[in-house]
Amino acid sequence: GEHQKMLIFYEMDLGLNHVVRKFSTPVEKTAHMLIAVPAEPYGPGGILVVSENSIAYKKIDHDERECSIPVRNE
Repeated sequence: GEHQKMLIFYEMDLGLNHVVRKFSTPVEKTAHMLIAVPAEPYGPGGILVVSENSIAYKKIDHDERECSIPVRNE
């Protein structure tokens, strides 16, 4: 069957000196690019997930936001 694409957030635990899986969320099957959003003090942090027809903003402990990418009628 078709596998669901997932975005997985990891965090480095410097106290224990290893990486911890923090959060996972599904993304569109056409997702093909991730753009990091700068964190404090310059921005809110998180990830932009670019798909064929939309861009979604994803961040741990934040509501997901998604918008369509306009297409030109030819």
